[in-house]
Amino acid sequence: MQFFLLIPVLASIYYHNRGNFWISISLIWFTCAAISALVILKNDFSASYFTYKDNYWTVFYEKPWARLPAYLVGVISGCSYYTFKHEQKF
Repeated sequence: MQFFLLIPVLASIYYHNRGNFWISISLIWFTCAAISALVILKNDFSASYFTYKDNYWTVFYEKPWARLPAYLVGVISGCSYYTFKHEQKF
């Protein structure tokens, strides 16, 4: 639900200035990636599915910084679909 609050802000940025939209998406994405990498390294989590620790889900996976990039894929897809449907130039 908290990610839903980003939609009006990102949609407004997309509508007014596409360059700033992509910069915003990139900054959010790389910030989430950096935080995720730090959490993984600090807690010594494994990349293997079969050797994960019990606290992987509560310490890493459930946190917003781990889930936000997947949500941003949907935002990018929605903005791209809008451009495709409403801004075609023939």
